[in-house]
Amino acid sequence: MKYKTFRNLFVIGLVAAVVGGIWHCSSGSSDKPVPTHASATYRSAPSTPQAEPAPYVASPVRPVALETSLVKNMVEQWLTTHGNRSGKMRRDNFLPDAPFRATAIRFPSGSAEQFSNDPQQWSQIKIDLNRDGVDDEKWLLKNGRTYKREVLAGDGRTVVSTQYFNN
Repeated sequence: MKYKTFRNLFVIGLVAAVVGGIWHCSSGSSDKPVPTHASATYRSAPSTPQAEPAPYVASPVRPVALETSLVKNMVEQWLTTHGNRSGKMRRDNFLPDAPFRATAIRFPSGSAEQFSNDPQQWSQIKIDLNRDGVDDEKWLLKNGRTYKREVLAGDGRTVVSTQYFNN
């Protein structure tokens, strides 16, 4: 074998060994420490289970963790005891202990009459299911009861779907 061929093969082998060593160290495939002295005996410490990091899950358009029936029951129960808006046009976070944020709204005079003959009743409930400041649903009220549910997109304004409640 010629000297140039031997030298080239040696350099290629050396580069491959260095690249392989760097890859092996950076991949973290070895969790056990290497003993520093050849005659030392190696004992692994008892392994303690470590919590694995939670996988990344993309945020859906709207949270689905809360059942609509649970939210509906809580809102209607509040409406039963607080149906009279006492002259207020808006009441924010009227269920502060709930896992969602609910806001009651009374429409201006021209629009409100089509949903209720009683001027003391609320017109709409806006619901923020995950309390992130963006409304996830709008519920229209008719005569003080839930009438129509509109699911909103991530912008809090665009209606994605509509459902009518059976009261």
